Amino acid sequence: MPLSLTPAMEQLIDALDALTAEEPLDHCDGTLLNNGEGLITSKNRIDYLLTRYLNAMWTKESTVSQCGRTIKSWLVDEQHLGSGDAGARIAVARDLLRHEPTAKALSEGAISQDHARVLTQAIPKFPSDEQDFVEQALLDAARHCDPAALGRACKDLADHLGLNGDAERRHAQLYGSRYLRTSSTIDGMVKLDAMLEPATAAAFNTTKVRATPVRRPARGPAAAAR
Repeated sequence: MPLSLTPAMEQLIDALDALTAEEPLDHCDGTLLNNGEGLITSKNRIDYLLTRYLNAMWTKESTVSQCGRTIKSWLVDEQHLGSGDAGARIAVARDLLRHEPTAKALSEGAISQDHARVLTQAIPKFPSDEQDFVEQALLDAARHCDPAALGRACKDLADHLGLNGDAERRHAQLYGSRYLRTSSTIDGMVKLDAMLEPATAAAFNTTKVRATPVRRPARGPAAAAR
């Protein structure tokens, strides 16, 4: 089958060829930074476009009809993506278009494919009547943090809302592991050994009194003479 591309794709390839022909070292620092940022934003937007195409290919089973392969097999065996990357992209392609704000942010290049993957996995775990609010809150976070931090934010929010079944159990275990032991030394001092939860530890840290070194009597010939 002859290769056929849309006019927009041909224009994109021409633009990439023009950029590739440029020598970055010929640009001033400001241009380098602006072009670098533009390339990252464009990469995110291209990832969005690829997601839409993968969604259409999956929906229409295009890889099956054209080359007798599943879409993941096509990505791995013919496009040479890693199996994990291919699976993640297919998962996002199946789910992204159901999350319009996230799709819009990716289409604008404001977030990355990895951000979108975290969001599309996390949002359905929240109650349906809270998902719009949660999606917007997490999108705001995604614009200012990396995907790993976003994943932690998703987990923390789920814990805060009591959606993670183990959250209360972990909290109870941590709370139950608190202790405070005191013991007196031979000099009459009191030694503390403690495991405190964060709130108590914070209060302790703000009120603790610095120990003042005790001046010990001098020892030696002079002291013995006295």
